[in-house]
Amino acid sequence: ALSLGMLRPWTLAITLPLVVVLGVCMVILNLHTTWDILGAFPLVLGVYGFVHWFWRVSPDSGKGYFAGEKAAEAVKWYRKAADQGLAHAQFNLGEMYADGQGVNQDYAQALTWYRKAADQGDAGAQNNLGLMYAKGRGVNQDYTQARTWYLKAARQGHVIAEFNLGLMNLMGEGMTQDYTEALAWFIVASSSGNTDAAAKRNKLEATLGIQATMLAHQRSKEILKDMERSKAQSGSADREGLANRKKPKTL
Repeated sequence: ALSLGMLRPWTLAITLPLVVVLGVCMVILNLHTTWDILGAFPLVLGVYGFVHWFWRVSPDSGKGYFAGEKAAEAVKWYRKAADQGLAHAQFNLGEMYADGQGVNQDYAQALTWYRKAADQGDAGAQNNLGLMYAKGRGVNQDYTQARTWYLKAARQGHVIAEFNLGLMNLMGEGMTQDYTEALAWFIVASSSGNTDAAAKRNKLEATLGIQATMLAHQRSKEILKDMERSKAQSGSADREGLANRKKPKTL
């Protein structure tokens, strides 16, 4: 379904002025009757359709690049780079297999490429590998492995992994439910502006007692210190991810 939210700002900058011009022309040409307006309506749809089509196939339009035939082209180039050991390309190739873009959906292949990137320390791949284990996609469901990979990503400051750890503790996946630990991870993730984590944080803080909330805040400080030590040792951080990569997944 099409919506204005799907269009990029420059797309709106093209479309809206054209619609305004069309409206002015309707006034100048005295297109006042219902039939006059209906006759001009296809032109409005044509302009909108062309701009939206151009957005979807433009190679520099981010997600739009992966629409239609462009997806197969993206897979080809990701594979070339991935075969040379480039971690971000391996991550993106895993995403293409996981989402079935440009290739048939294949969780086993997605898992393979995520693992290659994760083993090189790619935080996004580590998070998504954790998700594959949590959901049992391409591998037997294993919450212990899921938590292991989420922790690897979280220690690099990966916000989605932090949020996923909060969810695991909240829902008691592979562990005893621990609302205090869950809140601690939501505090950490929300400190980077994650709105979903902030909503979970607010809800838990309103539910838990003062003592549990204070313990969670203390625990969040310990987590952040541990992350700083890990990042100092590895010399890397990935709180925001990279602009040229596909979006890591959440539970």
